[in-house]
Amino acid sequence: MRRNKLRLEEDTVPLAKISSMGCEGLQEYQQLCPIHTKILCTTRSVRWHPTLSGLLKVNFDGALFAEENKVGLGIIICNDDGLVIAALTQQIPLPTSVEMVEVLAACRALWFAKELGFRRLIVEGDLEVIISSIN
Repeated sequence: MRRNKLRLEEDTVPLAKISSMGCEGLQEYQQLCPIHTKILCTTRSVRWHPTLSGLLKVNFDGALFAEENKVGLGIIICNDDGLVIAALTQQIPLPTSVEMVEVLAACRALWFAKELGFRRLIVEGDLEVIISSIN
């Protein structure tokens, strides 16, 4: 960035001051980061199960980015050996509910698979109601 500013004849930070600015920035970041308390959680054993031969597994999920007023959609398509065939992430404006995030993720997952020409699929997601509706 400094080199580009020099090239464009813009004001730059002296080299001797860059290190102290970095330290100040790190201290400010550490002060502003919330201190997370340890959250107890129960673990469950989740195991990958292979699909029937010739079928692909499409898994989708949504993630909320409230500070940006957006959600992220994540999609991964694996073959019957568990190898990743395709993956996609996409950010969209924040919908009205968590359920809607999952519905949009499911729709995008199915469109993504269709765009790639995949027809024989097993669909996996977090909300049973959505999976039941798809089935």
